[in-house]
Amino acid sequence: MKNWLKLSNADYEKVWNKIYDELKFEPSTTDFPSFKVPSPFIIYDVSLIWRI
Repeated sequence: MKNWLKLSNADYEKVWNKIYDELKFEPSTTDFPSFKVPSPFIIYDVSLIWRI
């Protein structure tokens, strides 16, 4: 994937603030899951794209 762009520091902060706030993200290597998904939510199968 060569069409990605590096985020500016301001955009990086906005994205991670949203992840922490909306998903209640708490990174951990022992507690699972480390985030809460708002309900209702939709799950998409992307295995055909990634050839999994």
